[in-house]
Amino acid sequence: MKLKNFFLKGMLCTLLASGFVSCESDDDEKPWVEPVVTTGAYILNNGSWHGNNASLSYYDFETDQLTERVFANVNSKDLGDTAEDMLIYGSKMYITVTESNVVFVTDLSGKIINTIAPLDADSKPDLPRYLAAAGGKVYVTLYSGHVARIDTTSCNIEAKAKVGAFPEEIAVSNNKLFVANSGYGSGNTVSVIDLNKFEEEATAIEVRSNPMRIKANSQGDVYVISAGDFETIPSVLQKINVGTNKVDSITTASKMAINGSTIYVIDSQYLGKQEKTKLRTYNMKNNKVDDKSFIGSDGDLNIDEISCMSVNPANGDMYIFKSSYVANGDVYIYSSEGEFKKRFDTGGINPMGAFFLTSK
Repeated sequence: MKLKNFFLKGMLCTLLASGFVSCESDDDEKPWVEPVVTTGAYILNNGSWHGNNASLSYYDFETDQLTERVFANVNSKDLGDTAEDMLIYGSKMYITVTESNVVFVTDLSGKIINTIAPLDADSKPDLPRYLAAAGGKVYVTLYSGHVARIDTTSCNIEAKAKVGAFPEEIAVSNNKLFVANSGYGSGNTVSVIDLNKFEEEATAIEVRSNPMRIKANSQGDVYVISAGDFETIPSVLQKINVGTNKVDSITTASKMAINGSTIYVIDSQYLGKQEKTKLRTYNMKNNKVDDKSFIGSDGDLNIDEISCMSVNPANGDMYIFKSSYVANGDVYIYSSEGEFKKRFDTGGINPMGAFFLTSK
């Protein structure tokens, strides 16, 4: 269980915050005001494990204000225990809360439309993890070794497909789903699901040990990060080539974000001890790795504390998140050129990323 213990290390304390705050204000408590959701970004905060303190914040681009605890205030109930992923698709949002065994389907203001509590064949919690969407359907990985397909009209699970053990992230490419089968640290395959048949293809793709992160680019190539074992096997970025399913190793990496033809690589290795974090880029057009950091040295960001990163598809702004697992996280916003713009508290513990709205 060393893998999960590493991720959960330090996630023992609870720090709750509420209110409507300017990103430049202090922490004085103010009456909560529901935001007008137009152009902005939701920030999903995972919370502390078994702390039942996951939360959702909303950052308004136009007013430069953050509203904390949106889900809790809009629905008069907490988000739950360990929020893992979020997806904005059409007029709805989908939020997985793993330890609460819930997929919330909401409108764009965060108001609950439906609550899905997936169960396995023995009627035990299925533990939903990561989300993807294609062709009017939403897909979610389940720790029982399945991918569930959610109908976006009924907002219910309509089918499940068997994949490998403990699947994590999922990506859509060429009318197929690519599923990272972590095996809870012992897996080394990516399952491929034909979306028309909604069943796993006979042969899974073999990758490096412990695949967890997976994304597809606009050309259909799939990139996967295998996390290794945190002792002797490093975390590595690999490319699954379109058509051939041939796998090429690119560089050591622990996290990634894609913007256009560029992959932003965060390389934070833990091989028995925490190593210094490195930032680099990978050009998907010419297959070149550039070891130059993609952000400037301005701002007070300690890159060793980076937990995740998101890119605003509208302007290329980079949202880089810092987490201590015991206190509220911070987000540092940099321009597409790497210039520091601003920093603010995310309103919750352990931010999982920014999820962008272009219009209501």
